[in-house]
Amino acid sequence: TKAPEQRDGRLSNRALLLLLITYAAVVAWTAWLADDAYITLRTVDNFVSGHGLRWNVAERVQTFTHPLWMLLLSALYFFTREAYLTTLGASWAVSIAAVSVVSRRAIHERLPLRVVVPGIGILIASKAFTEYSTSGLENPLTHLLLAVFSAQWLANGATAAALPAVALCAGLATLNRMYTILLFLPALVWQLWHWASARRFLVTLLAFTPFLVWEVFSVVYYGLPFPNTAYAKLNTGVSRLDAWDLGLAYFWNSLAHDPITLLAIAGSLIACARDRSRKTVPLVTGVLLYLAYVLYIGGDFMSGRFFAAPLLIAVIVLIEVGGHASAAPSLRLLPSFLLAIALGFGVAQRLEGNRANLVREALIDVNGIADERAFYYR
Repeated sequence: TKAPEQRDGRLSNRALLLLLITYAAVVAWTAWLADDAYITLRTVDNFVSGHGLRWNVAERVQTFTHPLWMLLLSALYFFTREAYLTTLGASWAVSIAAVSVVSRRAIHERLPLRVVVPGIGILIASKAFTEYSTSGLENPLTHLLLAVFSAQWLANGATAAALPAVALCAGLATLNRMYTILLFLPALVWQLWHWASARRFLVTLLAFTPFLVWEVFSVVYYGLPFPNTAYAKLNTGVSRLDAWDLGLAYFWNSLAHDPITLLAIAGSLIACARDRSRKTVPLVTGVLLYLAYVLYIGGDFMSGRFFAAPLLIAVIVLIEVGGHASAAPSLRLLPSFLLAIALGFGVAQRLEGNRANLVREALIDVNGIADERAFYYR
C-alpha cells in the first residue's frame, strides 16, 4: 500500500492535470486573433523576408509594442511561413505553460486541492484571462514570466537567492511590454533594498541587458526609444481628469461584463492583508501600481485586456495564502466563493444570449470600449 502522502500527491497530480486539460480546451475553443496582432504579423513577415523590422518597407517605424513577443513569433514564422495557426499555436502553448507553472508549484508545496482547484477555475472562468490567452497579443508571454517570477519569489523571496530569477523575469517582461515592469517593481526594489551590494546591482543590470540592448537598437534604427503607439496614445491632448474618467469607465466595463476578474483581484487584497508571512505584499503592491497606471492612462479600448495579468497574480496570492494550514477558514473558502460567483454569472450570461451573435455596434460601449473577441471571432 502507498503511504497517504503518496496517494494524496498522485490525486493532486491527476486533479490538476484534468484542470489543465480543461483550461487548454477552453483556450482552444475560444481562440481568436485581434486586428492589432496583424500589425505585428506584418512586421514579422517583412523581417523574415529580409525587409527589416518595419511596417512599410520604405519606413523605419516601430508599430508593434511587444519586441520579445514579436521576436518569438518571427522565429516560429521563419520555419512555418504561416501566420494564423502559428500565432494561435504559440499563444496556446505559452498560456498552458504559464498555468502549468502555477499548478506545479501548488503540487510541490502540497497545497490543498480545495484552494488550488477553484483558483485555477477562476482563471478558466475569467473572460479577460481566457480571451487574452490567445488574441495574438503578448499577454501569454507576460503571464508565463509572471508565473515563473511568482513561483521563485514565493519560494525564495526572503533570501538573496531569488534576485537573479526575479530580475531576469522583470527584464524580459519589460522587453515584452514596458509597463508590465510595474508588476515586478516592488519585489525587485525589496530585493535590492534588503540585499544591497555592487554584485547584486550588477546582476540586476545584466538581467535587464536584453531590454537595454533593444532600447539602443530602437534609438539607432527607429530614431525613438518607444513605439510610435506610445506617443500617439499618451499625448492625445485629453485632460488628466478626463483620462481618469475613461479609466474608471474601463474598470466599470470589466465589472459589468466580467465581474470575476476584478472581484478576484479585490479578494487577493484581502488575502494579502491576512497573510502572516508577508511574502505576498510585494506581489499585491505590484498589482496596485499596475492598476493605478491603467487608471492614469485612461484604460484601453479592449475590454478586460489590461486586467488579465493582475488576475493571474491575484489567483496565485489566493492559492498561496488560503492553502496554508494556518489560514483562517474564510481565506480557505474565498477562492471557492469567488468561483461560485463566476459560475453564476456565466449561467446568467448564457441566458442573455451569446454576445458573439449581437450586432457589432452593440459590442462597443459609449466610451469606445469593445468586446474585441466577440467583434472579430466570427
